[in-house]
Amino acid sequence: MTLRPICHKDAPDLYALLTHPEVVRYNDYAMPSKQQVRDIIQGDIELFLTGEGVRMAIMHQGQLIGSCGIYDAHTQVAKLGYELHPLFWGKGLMYHALSLLLSHGEQYMGGRVTAVEAQVHRDNLRSIRLLQRLGFSFVTESRYQLIWHGAELRTTKG
Repeated sequence: MTLRPICHKDAPDLYALLTHPEVVRYNDYAMPSKQQVRDIIQGDIELFLTGEGVRMAIMHQGQLIGSCGIYDAHTQVAKLGYELHPLFWGKGLMYHALSLLLSHGEQYMGGRVTAVEAQVHRDNLRSIRLLQRLGFSFVTESRYQLIWHGAELRTTKG
């Protein structure tokens, strides 16, 4: 499994991922059209170029199987977002991807960031456990937060 910045050639695979019924079930936005996915990718590229965040393609055996990103990285509370194709759920790949992303987070976040926040569907127990393993704490019913100390990511094994 590797991470690389998302690019326009990923549009078909990202569209397939973001419109998968199980991914849509837990996502915090409506099912996108193909044009909206192209626009999302363009926005992600611009975020990266302006230093306001990054979306990484999660690659496995040459195939995009998910994405993860840091957004609002120019504010005090950056946002973490992620999705993974259901065929790869429960295999530890997202834990590995997010650990890698956060351990290199200083490359994508400005000096103002004091916390990273993730919004998660309350029924998405796997995602909640994942965030807890990564050191995120419960804030409200759908939000979890990690106090940001730079690349000093503390995770628990499990």
